[in-house]
Amino acid sequence: MFRLAAALLILSAAACGDLPRPFQAAPGEAANPLVEPRESLVIRVAAVDGPPLPLARLLARSVAESLGELGIAAAARDHATSAYVLGGRAGVNLDNPDEPFIALIEWSLTDADGDVIALHTQGDDGAKEQWEYGDPRLIGAIGKAAAAAIAALLVGDEVLAPADLPLPAVMFKPVEGAPGDGDVALSRAIRQAMEARGVRLTDDIAKAGYAVAGSVAVGAPTGNRQSVRVVWTISRNDGRDVGRVTQENRVPAHSLDGAWGRVAAIIAAAAADDIANILAAAGAPR
Repeated sequence: MFRLAAALLILSAAACGDLPRPFQAAPGEAANPLVEPRESLVIRVAAVDGPPLPLARLLARSVAESLGELGIAAAARDHATSAYVLGGRAGVNLDNPDEPFIALIEWSLTDADGDVIALHTQGDDGAKEQWEYGDPRLIGAIGKAAAAAIAALLVGDEVLAPADLPLPAVMFKPVEGAPGDGDVALSRAIRQAMEARGVRLTDDIAKAGYAVAGSVAVGAPTGNRQSVRVVWTISRNDGRDVGRVTQENRVPAHSLDGAWGRVAAIIAAAAADDIANILAAAGAPR
């Protein structure tokens, strides 16, 4: 079986879309979840670790308000009683212009017992000056993007596992780089494996929320073995990567030079769950 390594999901602060409203108030109830009694709070948003305290609190407030706009009872109060607590730790990149994000925020959602039940990494591609001076537009964008990711995990008062989340329409690009009939066999096998997992596929780029590209690299034979590396890259419709699944193995030399047969199905089945989880965590297309 090929070894798997699923890349950490990174979403831009600009990414958002149509989201479920699992805590929509019924007619006649309070319209703003932020004014609900503390006993009914679903999520308490803690101040973000890393930034100066004023900015940390503004970020937490922005997330709580954005969750409220999505119909989820949330508040950035230090001692509120809640079913879940959302905490964040920000790593700031102010010196390396080659990095795509000015900051990465690691969000963790814990339950009432303190157990971590969901993780989300959010990339912010704003300007250095926006982060240093706490630009309200940047804070608002971060809050909306974080709330969107957390909202996608919630249904009722429960947290969904990534595999249970609604999946977006996806376009699979032809696999490239494989010897023999590998490109065709893997392209067909991964589509079949994803359809079996409920992923909605499309061949129309205008209708695709995400695209998945597969590439294969086969090393030179060493003795009677050679290395095979398969990389599946998941990207948004704007071209930005949101995740990557890597598979590696050593196989008998030249065994993949002809028909791949059952090997393609094994590779696709091994990658499909991680690809589906990345797509699910990324949320619905805009």
